[in-house]
Amino acid sequence: MLRVLKDSELAQPIAQYCSRPVVHAAQPVPSMPREQAILPDDMNIILNQQACPKSSGYCMLENGGGYLTVKSTLPGVTKEMLQWMVAWHGLEPVHYMAINGETHHSSAVSEPDGEKIGRSFLTMEEKSQGISVYTVDLIGGELQDTITYYLSPADQGLSPERYVRSGVVTIGGTVLRQLHSETDPQKKSLNIMVSIVRDREDGVEVQTHLWAGYKLLRRQAKRFDANGIQPTEESLGVLANHIADEWAQIGHVLPELYREMHATA
Repeated sequence: MLRVLKDSELAQPIAQYCSRPVVHAAQPVPSMPREQAILPDDMNIILNQQACPKSSGYCMLENGGGYLTVKSTLPGVTKEMLQWMVAWHGLEPVHYMAINGETHHSSAVSEPDGEKIGRSFLTMEEKSQGISVYTVDLIGGELQDTITYYLSPADQGLSPERYVRSGVVTIGGTVLRQLHSETDPQKKSLNIMVSIVRDREDGVEVQTHLWAGYKLLRRQAKRFDANGIQPTEESLGVLANHIADEWAQIGHVLPELYREMHATA
């Protein structure tokens, strides 16, 4: 377990999840040829399963940015479970830790976002979009602060018409990361991360696409090569394998966590 729970957290039934053994991806994510990478100029490519890389991998791009993709299968998981997890995991630090006690330290959302998530008349999709979640994670052996701006498909740069026709749901947006010990506000890494979730007979398939050194501005991907920490092949490998382990653990714990926590919400 990454941190010691507070007494108020230990008193919650969810605390039992925080100390459970976690699982990891079956295989490490390898590097991939640059020509297989999807460039962020047309985000709609990720809606076409046939046009996406067939396996996980990462590479540097010619302009100094980076790309990675991670494919995972999650038996017993549904699209709504994942949307519920996005809305739920930032409400209390122990929520996030329950998903993965090995790498999740804490989480938070703003008061307005917390109020939005609590509105019963909103769908789970609406609750999981247009919110920002702050988390502290152990990545590559170091604690990192992360702010994830979960956006709608349109704000992710996707065509609403093509999105509807694809039958998928998307999770993600812009992600800012900084070492937990860093005090310089400029020393952040900027990333676009969008996960495509497709139904399978036994659950879902998730393919995460991440563009390092980019940020979404006015629904377009913008390269930031003069601001923040720039990606390296090593940092991409660390992040790709962290994401692969995250999805493996989510697939392992989410069905039970959803049944228990969503039933009492």
